[in-house]
Amino acid sequence: MIYRSTRSEHRASAPEAVLQGIAPDGGLYVPESFPDFDWQGCLRCPPTEISARVLAALLPGCGDAEGLVDKAYFGKFSTPLLCPLERVGGLWSLELYHGPTSAFKDVALSVLPRLISEARRSSGIETMQNTFETHAMPAPRRQSLPTLDGNTTVLSPVGMTL
Repeated sequence: MIYRSTRSEHRASAPEAVLQGIAPDGGLYVPESFPDFDWQGCLRCPPTEISARVLAALLPGCGDAEGLVDKAYFGKFSTPLLCPLERVGGLWSLELYHGPTSAFKDVALSVLPRLISEARRSSGIETMQNTFETHAMPAPRRQSLPTLDGNTTVLSPVGMTL
């Protein structure tokens, strides 16, 4: 699958788009065309299977989508539904607090480091252009978790697992 920048004709493969994040011209990468995909059938699946199917369809060449999703979510959310939809009075509420940090970002950020590692491995790119750093946690409260691929290290608060 080929991705194109929203600002120019710059193109990238799925692994290149994952690793670059933003196109060199500052645009976002979007697929040139969408694959044939049974979106309606996918909606009848459990959340982790939906995630794996969507990743596999939109990011071919970025590793084993099912394995990525299993490593990212299994045992890390307080419910297998990840973000259940609950009825509250006459409204529906999407519960986004069941992840490791009780924040909505857990859904995306649980899979992102693994996706980057797989994209790097499958594309043969040895170094990343972007460095992710955090200054929010004081050094004594951080722990370095085992590297995901020998090159990518994730820092997280002490006692938290990814």
